[in-house]
Amino acid sequence: MKRKHIYLLFLYSLVNKTMALQIVFKIYPLVILLMAMLLPGSAEARNRTEENSETIDISQETQMSILTVGPGNPMYTMFGHTAIRLQDRKKKIDVVYNYGTFDFETRNFALKFLYGNLNYFLSKSSFEVFSVDNQALGRSIREQVLNLSAGEIQKIVREMEKEMNSEDRFYRYEFFRNNCTTKVRDLLARNQLFTPVSINTSSSFDPSFRRLLKPYLELRPWIGFSVNLLLGTPADVVADEWQQNYLPYVFYQTLANAELPNSSEPLISKTSLLVPAPNMPTSINRLTPGLVLWTLFFIIIVITLLDFLNKIDSSWVDRILFGAVGLVGLVLFPVSFLSLHEPLQPNLNLLWALPTHLIIATGARYWQNKTWFRYYQWFALILYAALLAGWFWIPQQLLVAVIPILLAIVIRLFYRLANNRQISYERR
Repeated sequence: MKRKHIYLLFLYSLVNKTMALQIVFKIYPLVILLMAMLLPGSAEARNRTEENSETIDISQETQMSILTVGPGNPMYTMFGHTAIRLQDRKKKIDVVYNYGTFDFETRNFALKFLYGNLNYFLSKSSFEVFSVDNQALGRSIREQVLNLSAGEIQKIVREMEKEMNSEDRFYRYEFFRNNCTTKVRDLLARNQLFTPVSINTSSSFDPSFRRLLKPYLELRPWIGFSVNLLLGTPADVVADEWQQNYLPYVFYQTLANAELPNSSEPLISKTSLLVPAPNMPTSINRLTPGLVLWTLFFIIIVITLLDFLNKIDSSWVDRILFGAVGLVGLVLFPVSFLSLHEPLQPNLNLLWALPTHLIIATGARYWQNKTWFRYYQWFALILYAALLAGWFWIPQQLLVAVIPILLAIVIRLFYRLANNRQISYERR
């Protein structure tokens, strides 16, 4: 058994559900943003699924369509959702098959979600329930009717019903490669109904998984900042035409341009907007992370200059600065090294978000003259200088917004090292 699995099993044995939730929401506040990143519309059928999985016989008038649900106000809906609708007016059938379902009552839900081994599954509900739930969240629903015969639809329905009656209905969710949208994409491909076409045929732009998320995050800069902070190097891999369809709206655009195999007929026979979205905010919050962090940088410059002129040490600045960066590292370290969430590991943000900075935050006053402590400060100073010098050559797109924080740390480290024997602790 892998060592990281042993660590997590040990945690399972020590932490009950209540304690796990306390850890998630109190000690690791950024975990809520992690959940927002990994839950693109996954709660649609959480409490109101219909578990009746009997074989469905359809008439010649039946139609199957792909439903694309837009973002809503809650964070976990920000990337949209994909589902399959089966409608047969003659037999009064109108149901939705949903691959994005999970059970909140799962034992140790919080820990399993963070670790990455929470089971998602295929469920079925009425279209009315599906529509009402999403309207309540302020989400649009677009429908693309598939250009399929009744026989082709029956084949797909039988496959989904068979899946619902077996262990195959459960799967391990992966944000980029195995989610509610990719499951629908793969279902169509298995039935030889879908071959992806590029949505960037007139451009040389090769989008990474991270870049494809940008339109969803632009209007929410603080959420975008947190999501990009949590994503590791796998997010910067260039996504090919097939992989780009992990996002619902990208898949929607791809289907709109797709043709039936060995035919010039379009795959989509009709497109409709079933539920329009309410007016969503279109202006970007001007109080961006970059603006806030650069403002903090200049404040720290002024404080350091005053410290230098007065030969004092405002150690409270270091406690806040190094403590905040250390806590970020304390959040990133377990999700990067211990979890099964592939998009999060490895995360090169740990090159600057060092959990060991908590040492400076808690004991700078007492250890200032210790040799090992000076060595640590020199190590951090050299590391940050090298990191800043090679910022744009690092194989992960690091956040430009954190550059002022790194510069502030460099300045504080340099000040402490240069004035090691001259500063006073009269002000703290």
